Amino acid sequence: MHIGTHTAVPLLVLGILASLASPVPYAGEPAAPGEIAIIANSANKSPDPSFEDLGAILRLEKQFWSDGKRVVLLLPPSGSASKTVLLKKVYHRTDPQLRQDWARRLFAGEIPAVPTTLRSVEAQIAAVTQSAGAVSAVPAGTPLPPNVRIVAVDGKRPGEPGYRLSEDER
Repeated sequence: MHIGTHTAVPLLVLGILASLASPVPYAGEPAAPGEIAIIANSANKSPDPSFEDLGAILRLEKQFWSDGKRVVLLLPPSGSASKTVLLKKVYHRTDPQLRQDWARRLFAGEIPAVPTTLRSVEAQIAAVTQSAGAVSAVPAGTPLPPNVRIVAVDGKRPGEPGYRLSEDER
């Protein structure tokens, strides 16, 4: 069977919508909500953001780092503690609402692609090591390779008083 050009585009759209409708399942991170760390490739020399700037980056309202590299947003899996904290503290949405927002923004031309959701913390870290513009959220205390750094938010890192990316804000 031959698929013509007119058929390929609707199939692509259906594929994108199907991937948005079915979240990537949780694999390997404790389900209990807790503190998360924002990580970036250590080649990213952009200054650490304020909480408001981080929110703009994670919502892709700001799509480029200060050095001109494109932000590559790598989301934690649905159901993970990291995703739960992001949904509550940054997105102020449920997971289905966030997927719907990404789809709307993609089709409106506001973002170049829907952010990638990865299945495990290990996959998130591996992807961050491969892209100088990558940013993701992992459980605080996760061991990181030398080419991945923890981003301070408002000058604070996980474990410090006033750090805002935990289920129970200090």
